[in-house]
Amino acid sequence: MALRLVRRVKPKRSSSYSEGGKICEATHQAAFFRWLSFELPVVRALTFACPNGGSRNLFEAVNLKKQGVTAGLPDVVIFIPNKTYHAFLIEFKFGKNKQTEIQKNKFDLLKGQGYKCAVYYDWEQAKKEVLEYLKDV
Repeated sequence: MALRLVRRVKPKRSSSYSEGGKICEATHQAAFFRWLSFELPVVRALTFACPNGGSRNLFEAVNLKKQGVTAGLPDVVIFIPNKTYHAFLIEFKFGKNKQTEIQKNKFDLLKGQGYKCAVYYDWEQAKKEVLEYLKDV
């Protein structure tokens, strides 16, 4: 089945809107999803964020772990295979943040199973790579 990439109105650039007005990983991830929603709504429909990070109280953390929330998984999953990979998995980082050892190990396991995995410090770089990935669908 061919994937139709429908374009909509280009979103406006906005200033950072994360907590305290600071730019962070969440800011880049939100901008990435905003871009997908406006530019590639079909791709957006097949893309989701994994709620593995963030601060939680102990009860909520234990409950989510029982439900299968797993440390080290990428932030974003694009469920569209291309000629080389089963799906595209993205981890957003900001500033001096690096992947943890758990994340590196999960990426290695996922790559070994045929998934494209990448880390981006800027949503616009992720955008370029996603567009490149989709050329091979």
